[in-house]
Amino acid sequence: EEGKITRELLEEHAARVLSLVLKTGKSTGIEKAVRISADAESSFKSVDFVSKSDGIQIEDCLDEGGTKNTSYNEKDQYLNYNLIVGATGEYDIVVRVASPEAAGAFDLYVDGKVAAKFVNDTKTADWQIWADSENVIRIKLDRGYHTLKILFTEDGLNFNTLTFTPVVPAE
Repeated sequence: EEGKITRELLEEHAARVLSLVLKTGKSTGIEKAVRISADAESSFKSVDFVSKSDGIQIEDCLDEGGTKNTSYNEKDQYLNYNLIVGATGEYDIVVRVASPEAAGAFDLYVDGKVAAKFVNDTKTADWQIWADSENVIRIKLDRGYHTLKILFTEDGLNFNTLTFTPVVPAE
């Protein structure tokens, strides 16, 4: 109110403190978060969720980088993630999938509101043969902390990663 500090600077410092708290894992009720870069591609694994519905299965992943993936996600199951977005803007999201029948779909919620719908259009030869979906999701995200929910609306999809790429406006 006295003009000694700008709101922008206050928000920047608050974001740094929140980021530090999330990195330590010592927070009170705030789980781990995934950073979405304003300058470069950011990927995270399906198994990096902070909460999930009953029935979500996890299996060994034979994709690049190995580790685990969620498997045969069924209608009405969900996964929740926390995001820290580096800058307000549009982001393209590519889903890494395995689905012998090109099945599976989900709604993508940001802060409790539907931001996009994803329908898998990529057929793979097996449940552990992986490909980037040809169906790219584009959403707008504001800088700061967000919750992201994936609510499956159709059965039949193994899901490994989400990759966010900032959309650079044409000059």
